[in-house]
Formats: sequence, structure tokens, C-alpha cells
Amino acid sequence: MKTVSAGAAGAAGLKSVCAAPVSVAFATSWPADADRVWIGPQFWANRLQDWQLHDGRLECLRGDAAFPMRTVHLLTHCLTPGAQDFEVTVRTGPVTQGPLARDAAVGFLVGAGGQTMDYRAAALIHHNAGPGGGTFAGIDGAGRAFIQSFHEPLKANDDQPQADGDSAFLPAEMVLRLVGREQDDKYCWLTISVSDAADGRKLNEASLAVETALAGNVALVSHPGSGKPATRWWFRDWRLSGTKTEEHEDRTCGPILCTQYTVNRGVLKLTAQLMPIGAADAQTVELQLHEGGQWATVATAEVTTPGYTATFRLTDWDASRDVPYRVAYRLRDAMGERPWHWSGTIRRDPTDKKTFVLAALSCVQQVDGRVDAGKSYNWMKTVWFPHADMLPNLARHDPDLLFFAGDQIYEGNPTRVVRQPADESLLDYLYKWYLWCWTYRDLTRDRPTVTIPDDHDVYQGNVWGAGGKPAREGDPGGLLGGYGMPPEWLNAMQRTQTSHLPDPYDDTPVEQGIGVYFTSLVWGGVGFAILEDRKFKSPPSIVKAEMTPDSHITQAGYDTRQADLPGATLLGDRQLEFLRAFAGDWSGQEMKAALSQTIFCNLQISSRGETAGQLDKDLDSNGWPQTGRRKALGELRRGFMLHVAGDQHLASVVRHGIDDFDDAVWSLCAPAVANLYERFWNPDYLPQNAEATLPPFMGCYEDGFHNKITVHAVANPVNIPRPGQFPDPIALHRKATGYAIVRFNKPERTATLEVWPRFVDPSDPASGGQYAGWPITVKQTDNDGRRPVAWLPTLEVKGMAQPVVKIDDESGELVYALRIAGNEFRPGVFATGSYQVSVGEPGTSRFRTLRLSTVEGNTAERCVIDLR
Repeated sequence: MKTVSAGAAGAAGLKSVCAAPVSVAFATSWPADADRVWIGPQFWANRLQDWQLHDGRLECLRGDAAFPMRTVHLLTHCLTPGAQDFEVTVRTGPVTQGPLARDAAVGFLVGAGGQTMDYRAAALIHHNAGPGGGTFAGIDGAGRAFIQSFHEPLKANDDQPQADGDSAFLPAEMVLRLVGREQDDKYCWLTISVSDAADGRKLNEASLAVETALAGNVALVSHPGSGKPATRWWFRDWRLSGTKTEEHEDRTCGPILCTQYTVNRGVLKLTAQLMPIGAADAQTVELQLHEGGQWATVATAEVTTPGYTATFRLTDWDASRDVPYRVAYRLRDAMGERPWHWSGTIRRDPTDKKTFVLAALSCVQQVDGRVDAGKSYNWMKTVWFPHADMLPNLARHDPDLLFFAGDQIYEGNPTRVVRQPADESLLDYLYKWYLWCWTYRDLTRDRPTVTIPDDHDVYQGNVWGAGGKPAREGDPGGLLGGYGMPPEWLNAMQRTQTSHLPDPYDDTPVEQGIGVYFTSLVWGGVGFAILEDRKFKSPPSIVKAEMTPDSHITQAGYDTRQADLPGATLLGDRQLEFLRAFAGDWSGQEMKAALSQTIFCNLQISSRGETAGQLDKDLDSNGWPQTGRRKALGELRRGFMLHVAGDQHLASVVRHGIDDFDDAVWSLCAPAVANLYERFWNPDYLPQNAEATLPPFMGCYEDGFHNKITVHAVANPVNIPRPGQFPDPIALHRKATGYAIVRFNKPERTATLEVWPRFVDPSDPASGGQYAGWPITVKQTDNDGRRPVAWLPTLEVKGMAQPVVKIDDESGELVYALRIAGNEFRPGVFATGSYQVSVGEPGTSRFRTLRLSTVEGNTAERCVIDLR
């Protein structure tokens, strides 16, 4: 697109628009003394750490060539597709004194995202030009006005040659005005004019005809050019008006971006996520409940930095009814303080629901690739954020609990990773975490949510926490174990994701003072054990075998059973103790599940070099260490817990074995919401039970660490899709992306496992169905697949339906516990002898303990327990 110098038509067009009176639709209102990196609720900055408010004006902090086209998008106003009029103005100037880079530029991006992109997706446009990029209009460092398409890489503006060194004439403050008007109903005539703010003298002007479909976001641009010398720009008094301007006041982003909450055994915990407020801004947040027809403040919380969270903890919570709430914060602008609210509903505990619905999600890449890699980017096809195609489909299941299993963010997506300095790195994390909040906030505001971080959330490709030790320098793959980020950074990250969870079972920090969050949640009659897979896990460096930098063993002929070294840890003793206690505690619970980052096996076929097609041997998987895996599964089956996780980018249902196939729990691995890395399960040999009628790749296998698994369903990516098999973007959907649903049928004591493609409307069969192999219904009792070798007398309970039955051996060790359906149960045990049997409702006077011994053969001996 060629820039045209203003002529008669351009001048006439400018006069015509200026003569038409229009009311101002938008104007900035930044306080004169504001000093913070966050710009305000009406804006989204790319990136968060690249901008600041200072002395009442907006300043770009990046002036080097590696960070071109820094943008600040206006969220609450946009340009409509109609061929109408608009005007956008701003005062601007260079932040630093002295000569400017000739190819530096400052101005406006208009029509970013076009008519089809979600305004939040379009708000990410910066750095690279490409389809959907909009139109860039402004003035360069040599004083030349220009209008260029940002659908293609920026060109040098050579229409008005300028001698080297003449860029210094630009005044300290300029007024940029971009005017657009209809012209013959065929195109929009754009005119950019630049004047000296001190005396109104016009410096330059350019005009260009663009399509009438000009629509989308409006943004400010600070472009450093070659960066020699470094060039950055400031802005103030930004205004947008005209009949082509459309207002959307509901599109603000902050100061309270989202909330997450849980209610557990009478305790409400709610965390509000704030944008990075300044030191001079209010530092407290109020929680208000709507009761008796009015809002009443029930708690006040300090904003915790770093991380900008405010957590409320209310005891004696009445969970028998829905309670509307709002979080209130007072934010300053040029007119003084004004209240801002974020509202939602604390749902009643759905204990009376026959079927409890859990939604499980993980692995949220926001864009395909990285927006600041390469020299161009197709914004129209490769921005998956804010996943607007999936959210309505997920909401139609009306889940009672949301579970996010990890990788809520990826450290290198959508922009390059920043690991140091720590303060900038935390802003880098928040920039990415805020995208997750922006995506899911309309779900998390109204229902309990469990969110747990995984390796990418801690800015590592893999993490073996080794009890919280610091990672060793020169270990980029982390194979020596520990955390690469500072403990203050890690604790801030954990606060953003987990501070709303119930109090930890054991809150003793690990090494470096890094906090823990493993805990339990009881909601809707279902108990959930919330685990930390990675924090205590041993590092791969203890295994003496050839492996890739990311821990896949590649040594030919290596027997992975040798990797099961004495002392190697998976969950660690503290979490095993927690699981044992949780398995035996059935207060308020009819069923149980465990929630963690990833499943306890290595369900993957290698795609690497000479090992391609063979069983994968990834030490990052929970298939290793094998003894740690067996211990974890052993504790889960004591409580008949279904295991739900994510991480693998490969949806699956597996029944695990410890000593034999199928003697432990079932697991459901949720698919990735959006992923780049692919995993497959398609072994080129038959399962051990090949005589069974099974789909391909299903049945009894040993994984790469000789763990026994029975595979019941897998959703593999599709390398070469059939025409029409997937909607656009095919690169996203062909990787078997989506989410999982678990329906806990409490009267029947079953769990139905579902895996849905993200593009399928579950209320419309015509839009498609679940992935092949789903749904699968699992009996609660099948989560302990051991075959009893002896039996205790049949228990017949009078005066109580659905009592808890707890079996301990002679040493006092828990064998198993569950809440039975009905009032009769025949306990099977795994060794003959005497057992302590407890029956009834724990914690009440109606809980009886007696000593019973195994009976001979199939003797129909009965034990009547009267709890009336």
C-alpha cells in the first residue's frame, strides 16, 4: 500500500470531517501523579512490562530494535464496519532528548483485527505485521507522515526524502490527528496530520484510500525502528470520536480482572486478581455480599505484592444457598477515586444433586507459535485466545466444579520468555496469566474452581522439584532437579493460582521457603484430593542412562526397571500421608477423586530418531519412579478414588495396575485446550489380551517403565485430516484438543467419563459428538481392583442408609474405606486374620467400631450393626 501525500482531495476531506460536529466518544483520564505499569481498565498493553504511566502520561519503556511496534489497544471503543466518519487524536513526543532513529515511528493502529477477530484476540496485535494487522498511520523519526498497511511488513517511507541527521527537528510535543471519512461509498479516505503542539504549526500530512470495511481495534504505537539511537515515545490526551466509533463499556479489563473461589467444610476462600496497581493507589479490596436487598461489606483484604492478589477467608459459611457477591476497589483517575466492582455468585453446595459434574482442562497455548518470532504473523488464523469457540460449549455442561490441571500459561507463548530480572519476569508472567484470567473469568466468577500450576507455569519445560531446592546453573533442561525461578517469584505465581484453595493439609514450606498447597476439597458430596505431582519428585540425574536433554531415555537395550532406584521420590512422604488420611475420611462424601497434574504412567510412543515408534521412556512422566508410582496408586485405591489429570496433550482413560493388571484405580487425562507439542499412543504390536475384541491400541500393555496399564480410550492427533473433518483453524483442532467432563452419579456410585472436542456443541447432536471411545462409565468399587483372598462377615446396618465402612488391619493400617450404597456390604480383604471394622457416620455418636475375623469359604455369616 503506497502512501500518498495530501493533495486537494485530502485537504478537502479533512475540512469536511472537521466541520462536522461530533461528540467525543472517548478520552483518556489518567491521574497526573499516576506511577504504575498498568495503564487502566480501558486498555491492553503489549507487553505489560513495556509500558508505564508516569507523571500523568503514558510512556513506552522499550526503545530497542528487538521490540518493534509496541502497542496499547483501546478496549472499550472500536471502529464499526460501516462507511462512516471517525477522528482519533493524541499528544505525543519522544521520551528521550537528542536525534531519533530515522525509521522510528509513532502513531495509531486502526482496524486491527478487522470485522471477524474477537476484540480480545485483536488486542494482542503488535510486533509483527500480518493479515488482520490493520492500518498504521503516524510520523517517523525523519519527520515524514505516512499511512501503511500493517498486513505486511513495514516499508521505508521514501515519498519525502530527508537528509541524514535532520530528524532532530521534531518538536518535544506533537499533536497527531487521524481522520477517516466515507468517499463515494467505495472506500474510506484516511488523512494523518501532524502539528507542533506549542504553536499549532502543521509539520506534515499524508492521505490514503482504504477499503470501507475498515473496522476493528484502535491502538497507540511506539515503534523504535532500527533502535540506533534507541527511540521510544510518550502519549497523553488520547481521544476517539465519530459515527464510525462504537462504545462497549463492558469490555474493561481490571482493576479486578477475575475471581476464583472454593467452599470447603464451612470455609469460603476467594481470591481477587488485580492488575498491577501503583504504590499511590488504594491497597485494600472489599468483599461485599448482597443480603436484605443491599450490598454489605463483610471483609477487607490487603493487596499482596508481588502478584497483586487479595484473598478473603470467611468461616462459618452457610453453603445451603446461592449468595451474590462482588469485590470492590476504588481506582483513581483524573477526576478522583471511583468504585469498580467484579461480581459473581457463591453457589450453594449441590449435595442434593444426583449427578455432580466436574469439568477438567489443561494446557492452554494462546497462539500458534509465538507472535514475536519471525518477521510476519497471520493474526487472523493463528490467535486462539480467548478460545471463544470453546467457552460456550463448556458452559452448556453447567459444571459444579472447574479443574485446571496445569500449564495455564506457557512461558514462551504468546511472547518470548523473560526469566530475569525477577521483577520484569513477574510482569511477563502476569501478562500471560492475565490472558488465562480474561478467558475463564465468566466461568470462575460463579462456580468453585481448582487451579494447580505445572512446569510451564513455573517457567520450566519440565520440573523435578526435589523438595524445593534451587536449580543448578548450567542445567537448562533441569535434569539435576529444583526450581530455576527465585522463591519470591514462585510464591507469587502460586498465590495467583492456588491461594483460593482450601488450607493446605500440611502448610510447612519446602526448601527455599516455597509454599505448598496440597489439600482436600469436599463439594457436592464428592471429596477431591488435590496433589502436587512435581514439587517433591526426584530428578532424572540420578538415573545413569543416555537420555535427551528433556529426559527421554534413549540408551539402546536399557532396562528401565533399573531406573527404579532406592530413595527415588514421586509424591513424597508428606503427600502419601495426606492421601492415607484422606482415603479414610468420608465425612460429607459419597465418592472420591484425586486431582493432579498428570497421570501415573507413560502413555506415549516415541517419535525420536532411532527410538521412533517404540515405547517412550520419559522420566518427566509419572510412570517414573516406579516405586513412587506404586505407592501413590496404592493410597488412591484405599479410598476408591478416580484419578483426573492433564498435561499429556493426549486424552486417555486408563485402568492402572500395581502388581497385576487392573488392580488399582482408573484415570482420566483431559486433552489440551490448545497445544503445539503432540503425543501419540499407537504401538505397533498387540496388547497382552489380544484375544479380546478391542479397538486398535486398546487393552493390556506395559508402558516404557514396565508399569501395567489397561488402555480403554485415547484421542490421538490426526496428521492428515480428511476434507471437512475439522473446522478452521485445522492446526488447532486436528491435535485432538478439547476438555473432559466427569459425571459422578452418587446414588449409582458410578463416574461417567467424557472427552469433548472443543468445537462441538454438546446440546446439538448435529455438531458432532465426543471423541471415539467415550463416554466410559466406571463403578466406584472398580477403583480398587484387588481380588479378595478372604471375606469378613456381611455387614447389615440398621437405622442408617449409606454408612461409611472403614477397614483397618491388625497393625492399624488402613486397608480401605468407602461410603456404601444402601445398608448392606460384604467386606473383602487380602489376607486372613482379624480386622477392625468401623461403620456409621464418622465424627458422630453413630459410628461403631468392632473386631471381625475372616470367615471360612463362602460361609454366609452376617453381622448386624444397629445405629438407631
